[in-house]
Amino acid sequence: YGLDTPSPRGWLLPLDEVLQRLILARSGLAQSVAELDASLRPLLSGGCTVPVLLQAAERALGMGAAALATEMAWRAFDFEPESAQARLLLGRAQLELGEDQAARIHLGHALRLAPQGSPVAQHAEEQMQALSSRPTTDR
Repeated sequence: YGLDTPSPRGWLLPLDEVLQRLILARSGLAQSVAELDASLRPLLSGGCTVPVLLQAAERALGMGAAALATEMAWRAFDFEPESAQARLLLGRAQLELGEDQAARIHLGHALRLAPQGSPVAQHAEEQMQALSSRPTTDR
């Protein structure tokens, strides 16, 4: 693949990745979910790298923007369907949105895809345990 990377995303110009990281860094200044959404939304158009999309999803979850995190994680999943991190973030976002059944599915996939004992696997297991102790509220 391009630029000696294990992904077709390597054909992106390095300048594009610098711009993506700048967008991500500036989103740290957002004071509200609306500002965060406005600052991160440009990453959804075009060919954003998966690591940046995952970081953006993590940031959105941290600010309580689960719907935006879901969009970012789905976009990362579109590029790398075998990404345990994308599945974990989808599960966490769905959990925050109250979509327990969807969260179970994504967290289960994260557990299957992540190497045993990895931080992603451990976090997915913790989320699954927390989910199993919640009363059923599926929509």
